[in-house]
Amino acid sequence: MISDNPVKIYICDDHILFAESLKAFFSLTGEFEVIGYASNIMQAYDDILLKHPTIVLIDYQLKTFNGLDLLKKIKSSKIKCHCFILTMKNDLDLKIRAMEIGASGYLLKEISCEEMVDIFQEVLFNHRGFVDSTDILKSESMHSVKSILTKRETEIALLVCKGLSSNEIANKLHLSVLTVSTHRKHILKKLNVKNPLELLHKMQQ
Repeated sequence: MISDNPVKIYICDDHILFAESLKAFFSLTGEFEVIGYASNIMQAYDDILLKHPTIVLIDYQLKTFNGLDLLKKIKSSKIKCHCFILTMKNDLDLKIRAMEIGASGYLLKEISCEEMVDIFQEVLFNHRGFVDSTDILKSESMHSVKSILTKRETEIALLVCKGLSSNEIANKLHLSVLTVSTHRKHILKKLNVKNPLELLHKMQQ
């Protein structure tokens, strides 16, 4: 069913065929609409200021500069939109940098358009934090973590890595904020990490 107010998407990617393919797909959903695209961050930034998209897809590997430069400009300008880094690289350092700057997600270009729609809906309607399409919390990496953490601590650690705050975790698990905060301290101590980014890294090893 066609929505009266489809979600506006802007794309910064120097592969025009890729951008046009996304535009064609999203036009068929009725829920999303690509309102423009550019191959460089200067034009993209000007367009975003003018067109006010809800979602911005940013290719990391551009011919000049890189996608993080555009992400920094958007976030420093306090523009209200959800930014997703698009890349062919499954790179932990890049993910962490994107998360630190304020990206809503890290998407590999190999995912399907349908999977991309699912991710957008999770962020927009279920208020998910940082989303990583590479599924950072793979079962094999969790095996060693589970041997260190209790079941509840593992559950909370997973939610922390998804970007949920202590308040959001408390509401989701029907716990007090104090209880969640205490568990978080124990998790950091047991895994010998100092913050959520280090926790994310630890759980990928």
